[in-house]
Amino acid sequence: RDGHHVETVIMRHEARTTVCISSQVGCQMGCAFCATGTMPVVGDLDATEIVEQVMHAHALEVAAGRPPVRNAVFMGMGEPLNNYKAVSSALSTLTDNAILGKYCLPPSRVTVSTVGIAPRMLQLAEDMPAVNLALSLHAPTQELRERIVPAAKQHPLPDLLEALDAHAAHCRRHSPTSVATMVEYVLLSGVNDSEACALELGRLMAPRAKNVMVNLIPYNPGATSTEAQFSAPAHLVVDRFQQIVAACGVTVRVRREMGRDIAGACGQLALSSQSTPQGVNGTSGLAQAGDVEDFVAWRRMQPRDAKAALQAECIAVVAEAAGAAPAADLVKAEASLPAISGNFAKSPAQVVTTDAEVLCTARTESAAKWWAALTLALALGTVVCITARARHQSRVPR
Repeated sequence: RDGHHVETVIMRHEARTTVCISSQVGCQMGCAFCATGTMPVVGDLDATEIVEQVMHAHALEVAAGRPPVRNAVFMGMGEPLNNYKAVSSALSTLTDNAILGKYCLPPSRVTVSTVGIAPRMLQLAEDMPAVNLALSLHAPTQELRERIVPAAKQHPLPDLLEALDAHAAHCRRHSPTSVATMVEYVLLSGVNDSEACALELGRLMAPRAKNVMVNLIPYNPGATSTEAQFSAPAHLVVDRFQQIVAACGVTVRVRREMGRDIAGACGQLALSSQSTPQGVNGTSGLAQAGDVEDFVAWRRMQPRDAKAALQAECIAVVAEAAGAAPAADLVKAEASLPAISGNFAKSPAQVVTTDAEVLCTARTESAAKWWAALTLALALGTVVCITARARHQSRVPR
């Protein structure tokens, strides 16, 4: 209404549509790997401007004969919990059948993402207990987190973990097996993707394994105004990181990479419209490059024996580290990291995206227990399958 611009992303899947919502123009959190975080906050959106994004997405999808919006995620521009009043009002409207009718969304299909405003996390659990929460963690230690998420200085890791546990206790689960919180972790090559980081992340999340799901996000090139500063890890590094965290007994996914061809991948919001040269039909030079091979697609093509070997290796790594103090080389690695500059160019609005695929869960305390459990489960599964088939065949008239 005041002439400023925000971006909303529509993510289309085979049977569902998700809309990624912005809550502010710009963001004050300053995350070094996020284009929006390098911008100043121009202003907050009001509740109607937030709801309008979902309604506009609904209209576009229905007009094109596609499935209507089924999920909404507050993962666009801005820190939602810094605009709490408007966001909570918008949440109430979006989930109210009396107001939106057939366009209303169940609370279980709405997710609010935060970089970690501990008091507001607790308030959200009280005000909207059925809405999902996502915590953008991005580092397993306070020291490393402060390097890439400046807001971590105001909200230390122990406070966030305490708020995470309190939220899990207060929120309303959608089913007995539902997790309370999604923990987001952007993987930056040579910064937070080491084996030591994976072990420490697994150590932090293991006591909370029933309450959290870790969502790994390979860094999207261009998702900052200093593009040469970060890069995405190789697929094999991502795979190994995932397997180590999973071997700690934590549910962990790698987010499917979408939207790079329109500068709409996670973290690319508000960068390319001015800072990159224009391509064909007005698209940015960054957009012309197209999506790189997605990790999900890459992993599906890997041979089974290679997957099994890596999984066994990672289980052994976790088993060896079990009971030990946090790895000393993690502290050493943090000390050797180059200083991350806070002098970022200011740029106007663009787009962001989200999705999660590839589930990899390993409930284990040691390699021996894990393999024993797997062998038993496979054996029981075979017996049940054969028994069920025999019973079914016995009922068939002759």
